[in-house]
Amino acid sequence: KSRGNYVFTSDRFEGPYAPTGKWWLTLPDGQWGYIAKVLPGPDGQDVLLMTTGGSKLSRPYPVTYAEDGSLVLGMPRE
Repeated sequence: KSRGNYVFTSDRFEGPYAPTGKWWLTLPDGQWGYIAKVLPGPDGQDVLLMTTGGSKLSRPYPVTYAEDGSLVLGMPRE
């Protein structure tokens, strides 16, 4: 069984969307998921939330950005 999570970005909600940097995404704790969203966490740092196996919402993964625009994910917060 093959799965993939891919990141496409746009300056506008309406698009156009395009891949940026390393546009395939793997979660650092080995989880997999479906739909994800990056948004500001309570401390102002961006986090990624994703629906994971069993249709659950993930814990927030801290997000930093590589020079090429790729998302770099840290281990999820408690």
